[in-house]
Amino acid sequence: RFLRLFRLMRVMNHFPTMPSEVMHYVDRDAMHACITVLAWVLGMLFLNHLIACGWYGVGSAMRGRLPTWVEAATDNYLRDADREPTDFYFYATSLHWALTMFTPASMEVVPENSYERVFTIVTILTA
Repeated sequence: RFLRLFRLMRVMNHFPTMPSEVMHYVDRDAMHACITVLAWVLGMLFLNHLIACGWYGVGSAMRGRLPTWVEAATDNYLRDADREPTDFYFYATSLHWALTMFTPASMEVVPENSYERVFTIVTILTA
């Protein structure tokens, strides 16, 4: 995926630049700052996506053998609904959990076994 991103950046260099009439109204420094901030935000979202996938992987791998956050989230979901949660629900919950590791936010999903707790500790230390 990174190679595709770099290839896309190379292709973007071949596009024509903005006309000078338009560039007269655009502040280059402000444009550069906006692009830099956008790149950082996208990078953080991608990193949080990877952490969320890892968190779901740890929780679903131990399912049936140890109590996991996936089982606890399923039980919590079934209290208010009459059907099983979807994969999107688990992804959104995992992403929410990952985002709370980078911010001083709270989350009702917590580690339920030692493997999840170690994953949480490593995530916090590397965040």
